[in-house]
Amino acid sequence: MKAAFLTALAVPLFIAVPVVAQADPPHIFTPQQQCEATKAVVDMEREQNPHATPQQITDNYMTFLDKKGAFKNLPASSRERQRQFILDQISSCHLA
Repeated sequence: MKAAFLTALAVPLFIAVPVVAQADPPHIFTPQQQCEATKAVVDMEREQNPHATPQQITDNYMTFLDKKGAFKNLPASSRERQRQFILDQISSCHLA
């Protein structure tokens, strides 16, 4: 479970930097790996709240990232882009 959690944390953090720079995201993770990481985030949240909506899952994960300082010294818009990325991942991976 720890490995899945760390993977789930790593994907959005690696993607956040290029989003801020407005560059194409690096192809560090395959789409399947991104979906697996997003699923880990969704599953962890649904353990606590089985009826959590994608927005609630994303908001809670963003709060977690904020506590870890993921957006420290980054433009304010990067947080909203990251939030949208996670919502898009939940949708495109059919995890809603």
